[in-house]
Amino acid sequence: MGLLVYPESSRKIFYEIKSLINEGEVLKGGGTTVYLVRFRSRKLSVKITKLSRLKKSSTLLYLVGPSKGYREFKNVRLLKHAGFNVPEPLMYWEIRKHGVVEETGFVEEYLDDVVPVRDVLSVNSTDKDVLKILANTFRRLHDAGFFMRDLTFGNFFLSQDHRMLYIIDVSRMVYLHISVPLFLRFEDLSKVDSDEPALSILMDFYWGEDRGISRFSANYVMKRKQLRRIRKSVTHKLKI
Repeated sequence: MGLLVYPESSRKIFYEIKSLINEGEVLKGGGTTVYLVRFRSRKLSVKITKLSRLKKSSTLLYLVGPSKGYREFKNVRLLKHAGFNVPEPLMYWEIRKHGVVEETGFVEEYLDDVVPVRDVLSVNSTDKDVLKILANTFRRLHDAGFFMRDLTFGNFFLSQDHRMLYIIDVSRMVYLHISVPLFLRFEDLSKVDSDEPALSILMDFYWGEDRGISRFSANYVMKRKQLRRIRKSVTHKLKI
């Protein structure tokens, strides 16, 4: 069984953090478990993914592709370098058996004193200040070449004064090295949580003065959402 820790200088810290996991608070369960760990007066978010807990469709990716810990570490550093607000990435690790990743982990600073965007918009779904900072960030991400693939509001947090937006959970993100093409922008925007009228407000802020493409984008996104809901409903009924 092989252990990879990056950066290599963090190997000792890796063993200390692993020993603290059982004392940590579980923030999220499932295929990837997220822990809040207190380490040397710091609060850390520790994400651990084990092959045995993944769905079969996800398991194949671990046999042929880079680990989730590696992808998130790399992507957070790319976003930080590009000037976006992200938690400070500290390290990732992989534990392999016969060349296959059995476990992967990623450690970053825990975001304190932030408010989930989803909670803010659940109170007022058409809060223009919040929708504007979201739209502007989405546009900056796309212009910089980041195809997010998961633009759900659960991955965005606001500072207490609502002036800064933080991005988390970016393991699925792909950096294209060029501005994101139009059709991929539509695909990304179809993942946002908003319905009308908030969606049109968000699209107006995203596209600026180009109202024609804003209307088209809002209609396209709504149709994609409807199709996704139908597909989900049919899949659920088939399972029953």
